[in-house]
Amino acid sequence: MSPDSAEPPARKAFDALHLFALGGFAVAEPLFHVLARDATFFVARSSRPIDLWALSVAAILLVPASLVVVELLVGLLGERVRRGVHLVLVALLAAAALMPATKSAGDLPYLDLALAMGSGLLAAFLVARWQPARTLLSVASPAPLLFAALFLWDPSIVGVRRSQPAERFPTADVETDTTVVVLVLDELPLASLMNTDLTIDADLFPSFARLASESTWFRNATASAAFTNQAIPAILTGLLPEDPRHLPTARFFPKSLFTLLGGSHRIEPWESMTALCPWHLVSRPPPTEELGRRWSSLFADVSLIYAHVILPGAITAELPSIQDAWGDFGPRPDKVGRRRLSEDQRNDRSVLFRDFVGALDGSEEPGVFFLHVRLPHQPWIWLPSGRRYDGEVQIEGLRPDRSWGPEERPTILALQQHLLQLGHVDRLLGELMARLESTGMYDRSLLVVMADHGTSFETGELRRRLSESNLHDILHAPLFVKEPFQREGRVDDRNVESIDVLPAIADALDVVIPWPVDGRSPFETGVPERAQKTIVAKDGTPYRVDGAFPERWPLIELKERAFGIDPRWEDVFSPGDHADLLGKRLEDLDVPRRSAGRVELFRPDRFAAVDLETGPVPSYLRGTLWVAADGIRVAVAIDGVVRSVTTPWAEKSGGKSTFVALVPDGAFRAGANRLEVLTVDADGRVSRLDQVKR
Repeated sequence: MSPDSAEPPARKAFDALHLFALGGFAVAEPLFHVLARDATFFVARSSRPIDLWALSVAAILLVPASLVVVELLVGLLGERVRRGVHLVLVALLAAAALMPATKSAGDLPYLDLALAMGSGLLAAFLVARWQPARTLLSVASPAPLLFAALFLWDPSIVGVRRSQPAERFPTADVETDTTVVVLVLDELPLASLMNTDLTIDADLFPSFARLASESTWFRNATASAAFTNQAIPAILTGLLPEDPRHLPTARFFPKSLFTLLGGSHRIEPWESMTALCPWHLVSRPPPTEELGRRWSSLFADVSLIYAHVILPGAITAELPSIQDAWGDFGPRPDKVGRRRLSEDQRNDRSVLFRDFVGALDGSEEPGVFFLHVRLPHQPWIWLPSGRRYDGEVQIEGLRPDRSWGPEERPTILALQQHLLQLGHVDRLLGELMARLESTGMYDRSLLVVMADHGTSFETGELRRRLSESNLHDILHAPLFVKEPFQREGRVDDRNVESIDVLPAIADALDVVIPWPVDGRSPFETGVPERAQKTIVAKDGTPYRVDGAFPERWPLIELKERAFGIDPRWEDVFSPGDHADLLGKRLEDLDVPRRSAGRVELFRPDRFAAVDLETGPVPSYLRGTLWVAADGIRVAVAIDGVVRSVTTPWAEKSGGKSTFVALVPDGAFRAGANRLEVLTVDADGRVSRLDQVKR
């Protein structure tokens, strides 16, 4: 029986099949394609096989089943009404299926949506008027099942679904009773820590400076990969990344620091984005996580991914980014050694760090304490004091291709936020070192502090993908190794890569790694230094660059331009020429009563009820000026005192400009705070701005 000759009940069945087929092309296929390409998304959230099966069923059934129900309910009003609604749904699903293909159609806003909707209307017309179109949809109805099968049996997804027995991960036979503590920070360029004299900035980062003075600082150390899912396995295995389809799990990397010392040491892995420690080696078994909570987190992130795939570019530009991460798009639990943080701790990566510090219990039993924490990785929401800030926090000036725009001011703002968050990380590092000392572990432990890779803040350059100009800032990451009982620091500028970290640990412990590795110990003497460095791109392509210590550091040059030589935190909060204004009372600045223009602020109500005990502070202030940006600065006064000065930048149209001010948390008092925004012209004249509501 063909769809055309079917009676109304059978026609309804054929129409349901058509929605099922179109739903597969509109929802399941694009979603499965994206998720299979970046399966680390599932590793990062410790997804289980049942999660993948549930997601597959939902992707192929949820949308078409809902639409069928809608269509049947509308059908109570009559068959003609149902058929009309059916054609509307066909048009919408066809447009959604074609939307990913139209998103590259020119720069005009919503042109992609117009093309997709036009194609969807054409598809509905063909279904209504042309029998072969309806037959084609009937034949294509099994396609969603095929899409699900291809997804579930994709090699990367199979790697997530299948766990391995303990026998696959034999531990090495070693003899050492030294505890190993490894801290891997995320997205931290070495230049962020350094002054123009290439030493650690002790004024801004005293804990890092102290660590450098008591350890071996490998100042020419670089990442072996620019992305976390490849960089962390390289650190823990000593192997260069080979196949980009290999997930950062024990199944793909069975030989690592954990299996090297798992037979002799207590293993405490705190992995945020990877699952490289075999389950049977974890010293404490993971509790069972509530299924509903796990699924709500999974489906929330999947929904955002699908929105990025299917919505017009003009809309997705306003959505939270899904770049440079595998699932940390909205509130979701971080992973702690195959365990999850409590629901109240979901957004606080500092809690993850402090829980790790609390696990350092001073036991005489040798242990491996490993933490990878996504700090100071964006989102940047922390101040050096340890307080969080809120507001319309975003990365200004970052273009859709993940490169910085031509305006330097938004890039400097991003660098400000990064450095402020790094100040918080320095405070956490101080807590880690203090804990090691108070438990008696500091002297007798091998301590490694490093970052998996850096990032670039160079105007016009890509933020994370490698280029000749941004190479040093992305590749050069901190690496400090404090050997047991070492108290005197030294700087080593030889060519070192992150694949050398595992051999360095083994060398310091006098342990032989019983499998071949690509790295070699930087403590080894009498071996010629490598002439080149090898870096593996996201697609698995190896690149080789000169291994010599760099002569130029673009990020240090940008820091000096923005904040001056040897900056203080005051300079980081208010870059540029500000010394004449900060701390001044408005009554002493001869500010005219007449307004010089208007300013629209994001949520100025936050200043009316500041909570200095438990809540975030309103340090991030974003606004739009109805004033040209040329030659002016913006000053922010709290309770009549200038607390921050910033430089606006012009918007694309409308004669308006944008500014973001970062106000020190010490400027606020509990409760109500009076906020005033002013402009400062090139001659130093200060004028008030009228605040308008959104």
